[in-house]
Amino acid sequence: MILLISSNPEVKKCAPVLSRELGERVECVENLRTAASRLREHPYEVVVLDQVFAETQASAVEGVLGHAAPAVPLFFNPAVNGTRRLALEARSALKRGEYERRMALETALASVRNDLRTEVTGILLSSHLALSGDPPEALAANLKSIRILAERLSKKLT
Repeated sequence: MILLISSNPEVKKCAPVLSRELGERVECVENLRTAASRLREHPYEVVVLDQVFAETQASAVEGVLGHAAPAVPLFFNPAVNGTRRLALEARSALKRGEYERRMALETALASVRNDLRTEVTGILLSSHLALSGDPPEALAANLKSIRILAERLSKKLT
C-alpha cells in the first residue's frame, strides 16, 4: 500500500495511475497531520511526499517519517517529474522495501537457526555425558530418547 501526501489536487490525479501501474492500493492525504495518523494506523510500503512539504515544513516531515517505518520514503516534485517518473521511482522503492524485508527475514532465520544449533549441541553433550556415567536404567532410557531427538533436530538444522 502506498501513501501519497500532497495538498496539490493535480498530484492526487496520479493515484489511480500509480495504482494501476504498480498494482498497489494508493491512499491520498492532504496534510502531514493526517499522514502521521494514517501511518500510525496502517503499514505502508512506500510513502510519497510532495517535495513542497519537505521545503516548507521540514521538521514536521521528519516527524511524519518517524511513523513511516518500515515504509520507504519517496520525495516527489510534481513541477519537475510526471506520473511516469513517479511510478518508476515508486516501483523501485517497492522493490527496495521488499529486498530489505527479505534480508531482515533471512538474518532473523539465520540467528534463530544458530541459537537452536547451540542449544541442541548443549543437549547432545549433556545427554552424552550423563550416559557415560552409570545412570539408573529408567533414566538412561530417557536420556537416550533425548539424545536421539536432539540428533534428529541437529540434522534438520544443518
